[in-house]
Amino acid sequence: MSTPSTQEIELTCLMPCLNERRTIGACVELAQESIKSLGIHGEVLVADNGSTDGSIEIARALGARVIDVSVKGYGSALINGINSSNGKFIIMGDADGTYEWDKIDAIYSKLTQGYDLVMGNRFANKIVEGAMPFLSRFIGNPILSFLGRVFFQIKVSDFHCGLRGFSKAKVSTLSLNCKGMEFASEIVIKSALSNFKITEVPTSLLPGPIDRKPHLRPFRDGWRHLRLMLSFAPLWSMIIPGLLFLIPGLLLSAIIYLNQGNFLGFNFREHTLIIAMGFILIGVSSILLGVLGLFSLSNYQRFKENFYLKKLRKAQVLESLLLFGLTVSTIGLFVILESVEVWKNYGFASLQSASLLSQLTPGVLSLLIGIQLMFTSFLFETIKSNLNKLD
Repeated sequence: MSTPSTQEIELTCLMPCLNERRTIGACVELAQESIKSLGIHGEVLVADNGSTDGSIEIARALGARVIDVSVKGYGSALINGINSSNGKFIIMGDADGTYEWDKIDAIYSKLTQGYDLVMGNRFANKIVEGAMPFLSRFIGNPILSFLGRVFFQIKVSDFHCGLRGFSKAKVSTLSLNCKGMEFASEIVIKSALSNFKITEVPTSLLPGPIDRKPHLRPFRDGWRHLRLMLSFAPLWSMIIPGLLFLIPGLLLSAIIYLNQGNFLGFNFREHTLIIAMGFILIGVSSILLGVLGLFSLSNYQRFKENFYLKKLRKAQVLESLLLFGLTVSTIGLFVILESVEVWKNYGFASLQSASLLSQLTPGVLSLLIGIQLMFTSFLFETIKSNLNKLD
């Protein structure tokens, strides 16, 4: 295959590789045939992650360009491969024979139509028997893909398909840094948050070599994918759970204070109030953290024009939140001091008075929330300064 100048290369077929001697040759040849059939200049780039079985020699002998990636990990190999690629577009896929490198024309066609990220969808075409473990096929992948669609509001049915294409110029702006298998989610998540134009095409999944040890570890890597999704979806991971604690806490408190604890035949008293106050504290803490999380993502295009986040970036958050927190904690402190005066009459013994407990509990809660608000104000300012540096 000819080696055109860097400026002329239209497509890079990128393959991460770790000891794929039995399949790397066929994958390279099929990718080269695809480039030829598309009538474009291209290259096959193998990002080798420490192969010791002769994979590198096979790939080079067939005309592929090979780079050595010393830092272990699927994501590490692909990030280095993306940075080293010469193509305007990149189609990445495994070198283990599980993807049909001779059928990448649909992905390339979508890229030339202006899509920034084109995902393969194995569930929309054919998954050959034995190509995907039962847990991944029917539980892990469907659940994680469903959560990805809900969290990031994108129509991608197979979040973790290894065969996908993208614009190098666009993806290079995403600051990709996940070294492991969760890289597959990272590129989709950050593309969605950057308002990239995303689509998917049907693709097949074939069985790899029978005795090949899989690089994927379902439970460990599944957790890494989920952890990454949750960290980039503070609305779902913190704000909504926070509301699920805050609302019952407020309702229970209202029943106790306004209706003397009577509700649907139940008699909620001061011990229930302690639980309610705990719910309120957890709820407020989670919501504050969620807002901080959203604020930290406000440099992504999806959140840049959000009315409330824009207000936060312009507002004097430190002073406002610090003053508000100081006010709330001061109120709580006065309530506590007043309660302590009454408590002193009991010789600081066990709190037997229900009215005293009902007074002391919200005072402690106000003090805690106020202090938390003050600490949060400094964290807002730290995030704001970092965001402004990136603008």
